[in-house]
Amino acid sequence: MKGKLHPANDETINPSGNESINEIINEINESRRQFIKTGVSAGIMVALGGGIAGRALLGDIAEAAPIP
Repeated sequence: MKGKLHPANDETINPSGNESINEIINEINESRRQFIKTGVSAGIMVALGGGIAGRALLGDIAEAAPIP
């Protein structure tokens, strides 16, 4: 419910020059989406390529020098 002093329309009036709450929320949502995309991409890369690279690295270490 709107109070008596609240404008009757849905127009946002922000004379201060600061960002509106909607702009801030949109920026947060965009950064959150980018964070999730990056995390998912990194997880996929580790799942697909990390196993192969890890085995190759362990194989190189095992062949590098015998344990005394």
